[in-house]
Amino acid sequence: MVWGMKMSKSLEVYIACPWSDKGRAKAAAQQFKEAGMVLTTAWWDEEPTEDTIRLSQYALRDIDDVLNCHVFVLLNTQPRGQETSGKAVETGIAISTLKHIVLVGDGTNIFHHLRLTKVRSVEEAVLWCQQLEPVGGTVEIDLKTAQLKRVNLA
Repeated sequence: MVWGMKMSKSLEVYIACPWSDKGRAKAAAQQFKEAGMVLTTAWWDEEPTEDTIRLSQYALRDIDDVLNCHVFVLLNTQPRGQETSGKAVETGIAISTLKHIVLVGDGTNIFHHLRLTKVRSVEEAVLWCQQLEPVGGTVEIDLKTAQLKRVNLA
């Protein structure tokens, strides 16, 4: 699999939330679609599985979907101390690739205190995203200074 930014002219959104709340993600996706945005993922439509090959395929697909979004929306529905890990990994990918991140709900870990857009509802997240223009490009990492910057903007 080759990873890279394949951005479209429509704003592309990735929605992350706990697997147990996938119904909320699906409902949120519908709101973003109705507002004219494109979803890079539909992980909530997958059936649960214990098949390690299928799980690996899902993980790689999710990585690619996060890399190819303009905005990463985190539905943070779990209280501190009861968080699941999949959405944290996805959030880390979004942070490290300089995605716009919209946190819906309360911050529950140290990374939620970075410069993220924090809103209380999906409706607010949709309104915030409607103000954005799609931006493509790649991310360059300076290993000496640990600085990230977006380069080769489309």
